[in-house]
Order: sequence, then C-alpha cells, then structure tokens
Amino acid sequence: MLEYGHIDIDITAENLSSLVFKEEVICYKQIPILETYYNEHNSKILEISEEYVPNWMFGIADKIPKSWDYTYHSILKVPPGQTIPYHKDKHYKIQKKYGKGDTFRYWITLEDWKSGHYFDVDDKPFFNWKKGDYIKFSDEWHTGGNMGREPKYVAQITCLTL
Repeated sequence: MLEYGHIDIDITAENLSSLVFKEEVICYKQIPILETYYNEHNSKILEISEEYVPNWMFGIADKIPKSWDYTYHSILKVPPGQTIPYHKDKHYKIQKKYGKGDTFRYWITLEDWKSGHYFDVDDKPFFNWKKGDYIKFSDEWHTGGNMGREPKYVAQITCLTL
C-alpha cells in the first residue's frame, strides 16, 4: 500500500527550531549485513513521541484522510550525516497502547525538501517534496537519511484499525 498526497500545514522554521527532542534513537537493523555498516555514530535520530508532541501536531492529524480508530504521533529530527537503515516498521508503540490490529503510517514532511534529504519506500525514492507532502504506507521496506547541511524534520502519524 503506497499512497501519496498533500495537506496544507502551517508550520514555520521557528516552530521546528523550538522543538525539544527528548529521545535519542539508535535505529534498528533488521538485515544482518547492516550490522557491519550502521552504528551509534551514523544512524542516530532524535524523536518527540506522543506524550510530548506540540499541539499543532494534532491539527496535522485532523487534515489527513480519516480511516483509523487510533493514532500515535511523533516528530523526527534527522541531523546531517545520519541514516535510517533499510527496515520495516513494527508499530509496536501504538499496539502496546491500544491493542493489536491493522496498522499503517503517514510520513509527512514538515518543510520543503533540501539538498541531501532522502527517503524511499519500497525502493521508490521520494525527494523534491513540498511541506505537507505525505506518503501513506504499511509494511513496506523503507530507508532515509540526511546527507545535507541542515536537519531534516518529519512528522509520523501511525494509525491503528481494530
């Protein structure tokens, strides 16, 4: 399931620079060869999870097509030089909170694409995005990174249907 779309969001550079990231995440590696190349020095991202996202994040969720029972929100900051290895999401946080069911995710850009910012799903690259562009996906393999000069900010809305 891959779906591309766009929503209008009113997020400013000041909104993004004022975010306080409480979690440092070392990205997991689901394919053995990745253990050789990815480590805490090149696959570390920052995350604000559900309990700490700013109120404007919930307004973003109100703009995407509603087809779920529950959502879980997070914001990622990918510093320059960091990568997110090839993986499939487990969506364990939303299932821990609300129970088992079908899950999918909206990956939503919070700013226009900048040189070096990268994301792909199911071996399909996604770049040159505009603020508010999104990809909806479920259990597809994906990867991302920041080979640029500025942090990359994205919102994730994970959805659960029972």
